[in-house]
Amino acid sequence: MTSREIVKRAITFNDPPRLPMKFDIVGVNDCYDVWTVDPTGWDWAFQGRRADEWGCVWEKTTLANTGQVVEHPLADLSRLRSYRWPDPEDPRRYAGFVEQISGAGDRFVMFCFGHGIWERLHMLLGMENAMRALVRHKDVVHELLDRILDHHLRVLRRCQELAGGRIDAAAMG
Repeated sequence: MTSREIVKRAITFNDPPRLPMKFDIVGVNDCYDVWTVDPTGWDWAFQGRRADEWGCVWEKTTLANTGQVVEHPLADLSRLRSYRWPDPEDPRRYAGFVEQISGAGDRFVMFCFGHGIWERLHMLLGMENAMRALVRHKDVVHELLDRILDHHLRVLRRCQELAGGRIDAAAMG
């Protein structure tokens, strides 16, 4: 039985022969993670200060981590109407994706978004503004969440097309 079949049987409670594993650190993984790249070239290894495709400006800290967003493009909600949304169809996003998926072998393929919907909302607004907006600007929050979700779904659909239907699941923070 393939790794993919083991994971699928576990998810559907269909008597897998063993528990699926996802422990790269010990060299065992029934899953294979795939993702797209930020069309602007931003990645987790950035140095100093760098904006991602959403216009969120990240800065490395003295800690050994991914840094943090220090400038939020929608901190002032009046900027929403002129905000330039990232393009989910940007071909740069999918550079190397087909080659990446080809390494999956018989494993269960998980598309990884990186940042989830809530994370992106508070990166765009700032945490304090996002929390306040949940109460004071519910319509705006709904619009933002819908736009973020739409972006994520369009990216996932395009990846599923490029992967020939080979993506088994999607994961986000």
